[in-house]
Amino acid sequence: MRVDMHWLGWINLCLFIFMASCSGSGDGESPPLLGPDHPGYKNPICTQCHELPVSGHAANLPPQCARCHGANGACDPNGQNSPRQHVSGDQCLACHANHHGFENRDDCVACHFAASGLDDSCEIQ
Repeated sequence: MRVDMHWLGWINLCLFIFMASCSGSGDGESPPLLGPDHPGYKNPICTQCHELPVSGHAANLPPQCARCHGANGACDPNGQNSPRQHVSGDQCLACHANHHGFENRDDCVACHFAASGLDDSCEIQ
């Protein structure tokens, strides 16, 4: 199978940019995952304490913070107390209209389907 080297270059560039965007303080550390010791734990509105973008960051909206810092304790939509199976393609706002003030399904998915930092035992509303 022949692979176009042009596309491999683009893929490597995208991976580099993604990894660089989550590189922590710039000294090779990983960005901190937000946990119970974070004063804003489980608060999805980062702007209540932080002015976005935070210095050295590109995120302008709270859901963008989850890409590097995790779900900040957001409920796992398929956790222990979930009454139904959710998928990231669901139209969240059909049932959870403007929850947390967000108006875009992708904003919901950013935290509730984050790769880390979910709370799988909280009540789903």
